[in-house]
Amino acid sequence: MAKVKIGILHSLHGTMAVSESALVDAAVMAVEEINQQGGVLGQRVEPVIEDGASDPQAFEQQARKLLVEDRVTTLFGCWTSASRKAVKPVVESAGSLLWYPVQYEGLEESPHIVYTGSCLNQQIEPAVNWTLQQGRRSCLLIGSDYVFPRTANPLIASMVEHSGGTVLADRYLPLGWQDFSPIVEDVRRLRPEVIFNTLNGDSNYAFFRQLHGAGLRADKLPVMSFSIAEGEQQVIAVEGEGHFACWSYFQTLDTEQNRAFIQRYRFRYGSDRRCSDPIVTAYSQVWLWRNAVEAAGSLDPDTVRHGLAGKRYVGPAGEMRIRSNHHVDKPVLIGRARRDGLFDLVWHSEAPIEPKPWLGVEDLSMAAVPLIKESLRQFPQSVHYANILEAEIGRRKQVEELLRESEKRFRALVSAAPMGIYLTDPKGKCTYVNTRWCEMAGMTPGEAHGDGWLEAIHPDDRRYVSENWKRVEKSGGHWTLEYRFRNKQNRTIWIAGVATTLWNEAGNITGFIGCNTDISERKQAEEELAQYREHLEELVKERTLELAEAKETAEAANHAKSIFLANISHELRTPLNAILGFSEMLVRAPDTTSSQQEKISIINRSGAHLLGMINDVLDLSKIEAGRMELEPVAFDLPGMLEDIGRMFEVRAKDAGLRFDLQFDPTLARFLKADAGKLHQILINLLGNAAKFTRKGGFSLHARTLPVDNDLTMVTLRIEVQDSGPGITPEQQERIFEPFVQTQAAYAGPKGTGLGLNITRSFVNLMRGDISVESSPGKGSLFRVDLPVTLAEETEARGVEAVTPEVIGLESVQPEWRILVVEDNAENRLLLSSLLAQAGFEIRGAENGEEAVTLFQEWRPHFIWMDMRMPVMDGYQATSKIRSLPGGDTVKIVAITASAYKEQRKNILDAGCDEVVHKPFLTQEIFDALAKQLGVRYRYEESAVEATTEWVEISTEAVAALPKALLGTLRVTALSLDNVDFDAALAPVRDLDPALAEGLATLAREFRFDRILKLLDDTGKRDA
Repeated sequence: MAKVKIGILHSLHGTMAVSESALVDAAVMAVEEINQQGGVLGQRVEPVIEDGASDPQAFEQQARKLLVEDRVTTLFGCWTSASRKAVKPVVESAGSLLWYPVQYEGLEESPHIVYTGSCLNQQIEPAVNWTLQQGRRSCLLIGSDYVFPRTANPLIASMVEHSGGTVLADRYLPLGWQDFSPIVEDVRRLRPEVIFNTLNGDSNYAFFRQLHGAGLRADKLPVMSFSIAEGEQQVIAVEGEGHFACWSYFQTLDTEQNRAFIQRYRFRYGSDRRCSDPIVTAYSQVWLWRNAVEAAGSLDPDTVRHGLAGKRYVGPAGEMRIRSNHHVDKPVLIGRARRDGLFDLVWHSEAPIEPKPWLGVEDLSMAAVPLIKESLRQFPQSVHYANILEAEIGRRKQVEELLRESEKRFRALVSAAPMGIYLTDPKGKCTYVNTRWCEMAGMTPGEAHGDGWLEAIHPDDRRYVSENWKRVEKSGGHWTLEYRFRNKQNRTIWIAGVATTLWNEAGNITGFIGCNTDISERKQAEEELAQYREHLEELVKERTLELAEAKETAEAANHAKSIFLANISHELRTPLNAILGFSEMLVRAPDTTSSQQEKISIINRSGAHLLGMINDVLDLSKIEAGRMELEPVAFDLPGMLEDIGRMFEVRAKDAGLRFDLQFDPTLARFLKADAGKLHQILINLLGNAAKFTRKGGFSLHARTLPVDNDLTMVTLRIEVQDSGPGITPEQQERIFEPFVQTQAAYAGPKGTGLGLNITRSFVNLMRGDISVESSPGKGSLFRVDLPVTLAEETEARGVEAVTPEVIGLESVQPEWRILVVEDNAENRLLLSSLLAQAGFEIRGAENGEEAVTLFQEWRPHFIWMDMRMPVMDGYQATSKIRSLPGGDTVKIVAITASAYKEQRKNILDAGCDEVVHKPFLTQEIFDALAKQLGVRYRYEESAVEATTEWVEISTEAVAALPKALLGTLRVTALSLDNVDFDAALAPVRDLDPALAEGLATLAREFRFDRILKLLDDTGKRDA
C-alpha cells in the first residue's frame, strides 16, 4: 500500500510538554484507526513527529523541515499562539495546511490554517458572563506573558467593567514561571472574589499549589481557568479541587461516542490517562482532515482547503463543522474540578456556538469592516512582536552583562594566571604583559612594551626566536617554541612559548596573544632523565642477558621435569601393571584357595592404593604444566551419584557410620560436562569424609540451580557434609594447597595430601567454585558449584553391560597370532599368559629390533607394542614395520605407562592404531583385540548383559487419570518415599495396570524428578 506522510508538531520538552505531549498520542491514535479502515484514498497514513520544545523558533524550524525535507502533505499541531504565529508564514509560503487544535485569542484568519479550537466568543465570553451571574464582581487577572493572555485578558476586563464589576489588577508572567508568592500577596491585599486564569503549561501547577498552601481554597476564592483540563487537573488533584474551567468538552460528557472513545484511548495508553478538550480536538481534527481529503478526492493541500467549508465529523465532543472562515462551531461547557482529575458539568450552552474570531465585527454590514479587521489583527500581532522584541532586548542585556562579567573574570584570570601572558600588535610590538610574565622576564610592563620584550631573551636565542616570530607575522597561525629568558640578575630560565594569531571579521591580522611557561624544572629533569636512561639501558642489557640465561635454565629444568615425570611414570606403572595383572589372574584362578585369595586381594588393594597415590602426583604435575583438559560428555547425573553412593554406603556400613544420599526433587537428570573429573571430585570429597569420620556419618546432597538468561545451563551444587573432627580456621586457609593435611589426617589413614588440591584444580578447570565451612568438633561441609550444560535424554542413553569374564575364543576363527613387544619381562609374561590362556598364539620380543625381525619371519595379525624400550623403541619399530611388506595391514596397539595425553597423538602419528595405558584392565586387552581384529570370545555363563531400563510413559495415559488422583500422586511423590508412593498407586493399577507398573519402576529407582515432570506437564496442558 502506498503511503502519505503528515506532520505532527507539538512540544515534547520544555514548559508546554505537560500539556502538548498527550495531543501527539491522540493524533497518532486517530492515524492508526484511519489506517485500520483503509487509510486515505487507499493510501496508508504515516505520521512524522517533531518536537517544538516549547520554543516558537524551534516550531518554525521544525515546520520548515517537515514541509520541505520530509514533504508532508499537511501539519497538525501547536498550542501557544506564539508557536502558531511562528509556523503560520512557513505554512502559507509552502501552500500547505496547519490544523490548530487549541483555544486562541482570535483576531486572525488564514486560508492555510484550520482553527479547530475555541475562539474568545466560544470560551472567554460565556465563562465571564456565567461568573458574573454568580455574583462575583471583583476579579484578578493572571496570565502567561504571550499573545493569548495579552489578548484575552483585556476582553475579560472590558466585559467585567461593562457589567459594573472591577478588575483589581492584571499580572503577566513568563512561560514556565514558578514563583507566585507576589501573586499570593496581591490576593491577600486586594481580596478579589474570583481569579481569571490564562496561565499556560506547568506554571499552573506551581500557581495552584502555592495558592492552596496559602489557605486560599476554592470555596472562598474560585479560579476560572482557560488552560486547565483533565490532564493538568489530574496532577493538581487536591490543590485544584473545586475550581472551574471552561471548554467545549469534558471527559464526563455522557454520550455513546465519548464512552467508546475513552475506552479505546485508555486501552491504548493506560487506564490512568485522562481525556480533555485539546486531546479530543487533536484526535477529531485528523478525522476531519481525512473526510475533507476523501470529499476532495485529492491529497493536494490547495485542493483540500478550497473545499473545507461544510465538512463535518461527529466525534467524542459531538459534531465538528467547518465554517467558511476555517473555524468550527463549538459547544460551551463549564465544569467544577474534582479530586480524581475530572470535572462535574455545572453549565452548558443550549447549542454549538458559531465561531466569531473578529468578536462580531464580521457580522457588521459596513464598508469599513476590512479596515476594522486589519486594525484588530494588529493588536495580537503587535503583542506577539512586542514579546519577541522584549525577549530580544532582555537577551541582549543579558549578553552584555555576561560580556562585562566575562571581561572582568578574564582580566582577573589573566592577571593571576600562573603563566606569563602577553599581547602584541600585528608587527609583534608588545601591548600588554601580565604580572607573571614580568616576574619571569625580570622586567616592568613599561620596559616590555614595544620591542623591549626582546631584551628578556637570552642573547644566544634572540636570533632563533626573532626568525620564527617573523614567519608567523607574515602568514599568521600558531607559534610554539622553547627558548631561554635571562633577567637582569643574570638568572636563566627555560621558557615554553605558545602564541596564536588574532583576526578581525575582514580576515586581517589584528595582533597576537601568547603565553610563556617556566619549564626550567622540566629541562633539568630531562637532563637527569637522559642520564638515567643511559644508565638504565646499560642495566637493561645486563638484565636481558641474565633473563636469557634464566630462561634457558628454566626451560632446561622444565624439560628435565617432563623427562623425569615420563621416566617415573614408566618406572612405577610398569611393575604395578605386573602386580595388579598377576594378582587379578590369581584371584580368578580356580585352584586358588580362599586363604590365598584373601592375601592376593590384599596385594591387589595395596597396588591399587599405590597407583592412586602415583596418579595424584602425576595429576598434580599435569595441572601445574597446564596439560589437563576437559572432556565433556553427556551422562546420567543421578545414575552416577547412585553408583558412587552405593560404593560409599558399603564403606560407611563397614565402619559403623551412616551415609545419606539426598537428591533435590528438581535435580536435572541429563547433563553434559567432564564426567570423569566430576567423578574424581566426588570420590575425593566423599573419601575424605569417610576417612576422617569416626562416629555419626556423612552425606552427599545434590541439586541443580537455574542460570539467569540461559535456559541451556544450570549450576550443579554438590554438598558433602560429615560429622568428623572439623577443621580449624587456620587449616582452612591452607587445606587446598598441595601436600597439606589436617591434624586429623596425621592421626588417620595416610595419603599424599593432594586430594583437595587436585579437587580444587578440577573445579577451577570446570569454571566452578569450591568452599568449606567447618568448626573444630562440629564436622565439615564442602560445597562445589559447577556450571554445566543440560543434555537431551537421547544423548545420555546407552547400554551398560555387566563385564563378562573371557574364558576362551569362539570356534571357526583364524588362529590369531599375537606378538607381545615389551622389555619388562614380568609385564611380557603377564600379557603373554593372559592371551595364551584365552587361546591366542603368542610370541614375545624384548625390544623393537627383535619385533621387526619377528614380524618379517612370523607375520602376526596383531602387535602389542611397548613404546619405551632399549635398542629400538616402539616409535621406531612401529614406523619400520609400517614400511615393510604387509606392515600396512597388521594391527599395532601401543601399551604405555605415560601419564600425558598429548603423547597419544605422537603415538598415533607413529603408526599405532590405538593406545592402552598401564596398568591396564584385563577387559581392555580383550576389547582392543575385538575392536581391531573382530575377535569373538566365549564368556562365563553367569555373565549376562544388562541394559539400563528406560521407562517410557505417555503423558496421554497420565492425563487420563482423575484430577484428584493426580494431586494425591504429586503430594506423595514430593515426599520421595517409594513405599508411600507405591501404596498411592493402588487406584492406578485398577485403571491402567501398565501405567501403574511404569510409575512404580520409576519410584523404585527414586526417579521422582521424572514422575513430577510427567504430573506437572499434564497439569500445564490441562490449563
